[in-house]
Amino acid sequence: MVPQGAAAADTSPDSGPAQSDDYTNWPEPWRSLWLKTPHDPKIVWTYYDLGAHMGGRPDPEIGKLLQSLIYYFRWPKGTIAFWPMSELAGEDCVPNVDMFWRGVDRLGTRHVAIFGPDVLPLVAPDAPAHATGVRVGEVTLYTLPTLAELLPMLPHERLIALQIVKQLSF
Repeated sequence: MVPQGAAAADTSPDSGPAQSDDYTNWPEPWRSLWLKTPHDPKIVWTYYDLGAHMGGRPDPEIGKLLQSLIYYFRWPKGTIAFWPMSELAGEDCVPNVDMFWRGVDRLGTRHVAIFGPDVLPLVAPDAPAHATGVRVGEVTLYTLPTLAELLPMLPHERLIALQIVKQLSF
């Protein structure tokens, strides 16, 4: 279900989740990331630089922000899984949409929070511009502000900015 006030669009089947497959055949770093990921989440959180942050180049400031957001949401432990839509390639972070969808499909979640509207066209190319809620198969993608935009916000401003996801009940 797309939240009230959210723009919705079904994307084409070609951009939907891949068939479930055996993670032991996945290339690195994806196989290792899978082993560190909670396997029964209700929602996946992703953002462009997550592949770099999980792949050995963490950002302490972003880590603190994410911890504060998790605390704010107060969902039961294991509700959120971080799954990247990118990976490190040398010094650069590059999208790997196929592995993103393979992970989301294998996790079986129906909700994905995307921090940053620039990520949406990468993972759902058929989504309308500026959509806040988009269905891809059985998964609803929720577009949120970037983490850089959330950093300077006051707590009540973050509350408003994240309301589309906060209203989900798990």
